[in-house]
Amino acid sequence: MRTYSFETGAKAYTLRFDINSVCNIEEAADRTPIQVLCNQHRLGFSTLRLLIQHGLKWKDAGITKDKAGNIIQTYLAENGSIDELAKQTLLLLAESAGAKQKPEETDEEQETDEVEKPE
Repeated sequence: MRTYSFETGAKAYTLRFDINSVCNIEEAADRTPIQVLCNQHRLGFSTLRLLIQHGLKWKDAGITKDKAGNIIQTYLAENGSIDELAKQTLLLLAESAGAKQKPEETDEEQETDEVEKPE
């Protein structure tokens, strides 16, 4: 099972979404993970906090929304990127919800796909 780790407040945190955490997110958000992913351009802090909370429950079963919010706040205060945290969290959620990741193209493939512009 893939995870995503980040450090804040001199502590390492590892997110992991198993079937129980995905179901808990669905129940708490009143929408499926796919709906969350489809609207990721409108991802708010409360949704990110919910994802962080449930992504950390496998390690800390008693984590609260407030504690998850404090972790995010400390991460931001230490110059962490909210965009990167959200991106990695959503990628992890997508994989955990069964989405297949598109394989990255090699440099060779990228070169052959380029369109030459006439001069």
